[in-house]
Amino acid sequence: HLWQADALDPDEINSAVALYYEVGSTASSLRDEACLELLVMLVQQAAFDQLRTDEQLGYTIGAQAYRAWSAQAVLLYARSDAASTDYLDERFEAFLTAHAAVLRGTSDAKLQTTRAALVANLGARDRSLADRTTRLWSELEMHDCVFDRAARLREHARNLTLVDVLELYERTFLDRRTRRKLAVRVRAPGESSRPTPRRVAPARGESGQRASQYRAIASDGVEAWRAGCELLPAPTTCDAFAQEAAAM
Repeated sequence: HLWQADALDPDEINSAVALYYEVGSTASSLRDEACLELLVMLVQQAAFDQLRTDEQLGYTIGAQAYRAWSAQAVLLYARSDAASTDYLDERFEAFLTAHAAVLRGTSDAKLQTTRAALVANLGARDRSLADRTTRLWSELEMHDCVFDRAARLREHARNLTLVDVLELYERTFLDRRTRRKLAVRVRAPGESSRPTPRRVAPARGESGQRASQYRAIASDGVEAWRAGCELLPAPTTCDAFAQEAAAM
């Protein structure tokens, strides 16, 4: 799906894209959530090096794991004064296609190092009472109530393999039957003069997603689009806590 709009500021020079690739529900699998974190760690530096350093598409380019209201996803984003939003989208898609082969060739040493870093990150203690409050409150706000989430994710992370990462990568980014993508684009006033997929062809072996392949969301039709979307399973962990409290 695609939602796009023009920047409100007539003097804005930057265009921006946010590409949301849904992984699934946090209520379904903590193992998938741990695998998502590992996948992002293996991808984010390569995406920055390719799109920011080599192709110089914009100053702000990144990848991160995203979690909100029981949904988890990979979020790819870019802000650029040099490229159009559809071109940025296409270059992200081309990177994801090409990087699959790189990921398959990940050495055991690199996987072990990255996995160990993830386990260490998940084992970090809250640095302050404010940090702990934010972490616990987010579980309540999202109706998950998995208050020991980091400890559980750490146990799953220790057992993740490259096969797990590749399966999630394929399902999330490459397999058209399973991937769920939302592209959000904000176009600067001068974007029409920037490189677009129609003017700059992908390199051999690359593939991108053109705007014509999207189902467009009308600027005034967001609520109707949301109403027609298939919903993820709602978390039930907090319901169990509530029932236990009511029985006391």
